Amino acid sequence: ASEQEFLVLLYNDRTSVMMNAPLGMAALVPADDANRDSFRKWLRKQRPNGGTFPATAMFVSLAMKPDAVFLLSDGELKDNTRELLQIWNDDRKESDSSSSRIPVHTISLGGPGEGQRMMKSIAEENNGDFSWIR
Repeated sequence: ASEQEFLVLLYNDRTSVMMNAPLGMAALVPADDANRDSFRKWLRKQRPNGGTFPATAMFVSLAMKPDAVFLLSDGELKDNTRELLQIWNDDRKESDSSSSRIPVHTISLGGPGEGQRMMKSIAEENNGDFSWIR
């Protein structure tokens, strides 16, 4: 049995949970073959539309206390996700003096420019790695 879990949230002007679960029922699921297959089938039916409003998706993601979050975007955010992450993912110290900040890794899909700089900043500010897909 896999010990890994995952959750995928799609966002535009609203946030959608993988396999059409209600947002309030979003939960990490085991990364077993059945869940990965179901996810792939669901994802193939999704079509991008709307703007880039990831704040709700990031809030839900961080609330799950995952080991890491991956944010895939062109970086042309239409909301204040970057500023909200500074509040939601603050660097309180745990009792064992380790950081409580969840790494937010960013994957930038846009060309060089402001969107790419935004994605790089989000990764740097949240102990994450930045990747650029050209």
